[in-house]
Amino acid sequence: MKEALSIEIEQMDDIPLLITHMQRMRLSELLNKHIPTHGHRKGLSVGELSVVWLAHILSQADHWMNRVQEWGSRRLETLRGCGMDALCPQDLTGDRLADVQGQGQTGA
Repeated sequence: MKEALSIEIEQMDDIPLLITHMQRMRLSELLNKHIPTHGHRKGLSVGELSVVWLAHILSQADHWMNRVQEWGSRRLETLRGCGMDALCPQDLTGDRLADVQGQGQTGA
């Protein structure tokens, strides 16, 4: 008996272009150098998370944190294919994004 083929379709939009450009700029590495990841956090680093969030902001013209997790969940394979191999939907929760947002304010 043959197994049923399961096909999922994701809308890529401009995500690969945006993430590739940020990777060439070494944005993730620069942010990780200056903004350490909280010791108890698992998953993406602050730099990687920032790149995904910026891709969302630029792609969707939307800066609201509460929409990033759903957006990322619908594009997991696209984001993973862009070098975010360890990405899971829990990385894109509001509290993780708030950590990134708060980190930039503590050094001022």
